[in-house]
Amino acid sequence: MNETSGGKAMFGLSEEIIRYLIVGVLTTLVNFSVHFICRRVFKINMNLSMVAAWFFSVLFAFVTNKFIVFQNYNTEFQSLLKETLLFFGARVASLGVEFVMMNLLVEKMKLKESYAKIGTQFFIVVINYVFSKVIIFK
Repeated sequence: MNETSGGKAMFGLSEEIIRYLIVGVLTTLVNFSVHFICRRVFKINMNLSMVAAWFFSVLFAFVTNKFIVFQNYNTEFQSLLKETLLFFGARVASLGVEFVMMNLLVEKMKLKESYAKIGTQFFIVVINYVFSKVIIFK
């Protein structure tokens, strides 16, 4: 990790947090775009659409988090394998949280799916940062 990643940048937030937020927005756009295309264009059900959105956004997120957010440039095979497995494992856990939250909000509480998706994603962003910072790219 870059030594300056803890430095203050804007609004009292560290440069790392700002990079994470920017990458998180882009990752969320990937997630929303794939989800929308699956639902509207291909008429795929909500749960399968979430899986497709998850898969493509996780691929994007791994590369951007490793190299841009946490500035981890270690490309040794063992390190990459460990980080990839941990990253995808953590994202599987957050996908489980998303499934529970989306089904609770949409099916049980009858919240509009688009609103539930937006609210759920804010929560997922926080969970994913903690996993990445504390466990994966430490």
